[in-house]
Amino acid sequence: GELQHRRVKRFYARTNKHRSTRQIARLNERERALRSLRADRGVSPTRKLNKYTKAELDVRTRMQHRIHDLPIIPPEAHHFIAESRNSPVNNHLLHRLRKPGQADDGTEYTPQDRSEITIKNDRIYRQRTFRVNFTTYDVRRDQDSMNPRRRADIMMLSHDVDPATGTSFSGHPFTYARILDIFQVPVIYSQPGSSPSTHTIPVLFVRRYELDTRYRAGFQQKRLPRVKFLPATDPTAFTFADPDEVIRGAHLIPAFAHGRTTDYLEHGESIARLDDCQDDWRFYYVNWCVLCYDSILRSHCDK
Repeated sequence: GELQHRRVKRFYARTNKHRSTRQIARLNERERALRSLRADRGVSPTRKLNKYTKAELDVRTRMQHRIHDLPIIPPEAHHFIAESRNSPVNNHLLHRLRKPGQADDGTEYTPQDRSEITIKNDRIYRQRTFRVNFTTYDVRRDQDSMNPRRRADIMMLSHDVDPATGTSFSGHPFTYARILDIFQVPVIYSQPGSSPSTHTIPVLFVRRYELDTRYRAGFQQKRLPRVKFLPATDPTAFTFADPDEVIRGAHLIPAFAHGRTTDYLEHGESIARLDDCQDDWRFYYVNWCVLCYDSILRSHCDK
């Protein structure tokens, strides 16, 4: 009828805007097939799957002590995805908006605080590459390009650096991570007492390394620093990072003599591993030769 143009616009918003006519036709055919299946099963096309009958609600109430926040799934529903504002990305985004320019210190916000942000249209956009500008040791501008498939390791300033002295309590001024994915997140920020504002926040999903403190390294020992992945059981092993915190790309060399291990992440393929590997290298050496000499020497000039 007269409202069919709204239907086409709704389909268009779900395309990637490239050859949209074919994509709209596929979406229309998919919706027609789903309506046909629902009709064959005797389910009303207007019934919403997240609405329960009185009997289902009574059962859900009696079983609340066992299933807590898991609702009864109607037989005609294929699956259920819980809506939650306790996602780590919500915590990271709120920190970026409340404290711009400050490193994420792990502050845990309350659900009431996290309700101030809403991901626009419940969508985030994946990016392929991440580029960062930096200054070389000879005071020239340069640029690194990273992506999750190939050159994915990055270096950032360690959070345990004393602002007064510029020294790190761990003895190493940098921390390292591997980029697993790159996102652009459109966010609606509703501060109390002010009108909502829209922001597009770039976010890196990373797997972090930790410094192997049992291994003595540095200029005096004439050894490269050695790092390893944080165990998957550590809550900070997989986190979100601010692209502004990235200094430049890092060159990490696998310690081949120590072999591979599954101590950090269980055996099997994972997005946290490159090239469809089933396990990880036990250690990596930080190759200072291709990193910024100025950054390395500046952090050791007082030794």
